[in-house]
Amino acid sequence: VAFPQSGILSSPGTPEFLDEALRLGCDLVGGLDPASFDRDVKAHLDVVFGLAGKHGVGVDIHLHDGGTLGLFEIEEIAARTTALGMQGKVAVSHAYALGDISADALARAGEMLAASGVAIMTNAPGNHPFPPVAALRKAGVTVFA
Repeated sequence: VAFPQSGILSSPGTPEFLDEALRLGCDLVGGLDPASFDRDVKAHLDVVFGLAGKHGVGVDIHLHDGGTLGLFEIEEIAARTTALGMQGKVAVSHAYALGDISADALARAGEMLAASGVAIMTNAPGNHPFPPVAALRKAGVTVFA
């Protein structure tokens, strides 16, 4: 994964570094907290999905933002995935927001993720709310736990 550990927009030159890493053979382009790190969800996703399209690679966005902010970012990622026909090529790692929303919001998110083909990857337990694996799988979401 060509991964922007310090953000994309907030770290000058990062889009070019990601582009070069993909040119050299990385098979995924990463993203990191588009709202809280770079404070511009649209521009962050423009870079990530633009590079994915240019190089024909998948996407892995690490999303730590919780609650409605994180859910908004997940909705934007799913919408972009569907619009670009990238179903099955996009994953959101961590996705703490999915463990931090109401049951109704989770049900809607599960339907949206399943329809868009966006996978969720969780990590070992810690001090964050975690995506409810069973509920997401029941909704048809691919979940790596």
